[in-house]
Amino acid sequence: MAIQLAIPASAIDPTLTHLFILSDSQLTIDLILRKSTPNTTAGRNLLAAVHTVIATLPPHVSLQLRWVPAHVGLAHNEHADYLAGIGSAASAAGHTN
Repeated sequence: MAIQLAIPASAIDPTLTHLFILSDSQLTIDLILRKSTPNTTAGRNLLAAVHTVIATLPPHVSLQLRWVPAHVGLAHNEHADYLAGIGSAASAAGHTN
């Protein structure tokens, strides 16, 4: 999603040269950087779709993936994880636009 938002932003502001994405999942970063391989067909398909979106970044925008420590147990993070779960379930059920 961050990459998809950066594409029009880079067209509006050509000085945008770096896109930093922070994740508390080293596995996710390793998958995107092709240091690891998904072990399911669904995971491989999802990763292929992510790489397709990455390929649409303008050449002057450098994608930087950074690992940050997890913040499990923090109330706001727990609530964000809860909402993400609801969104994921809705998406899996085809209830998104």
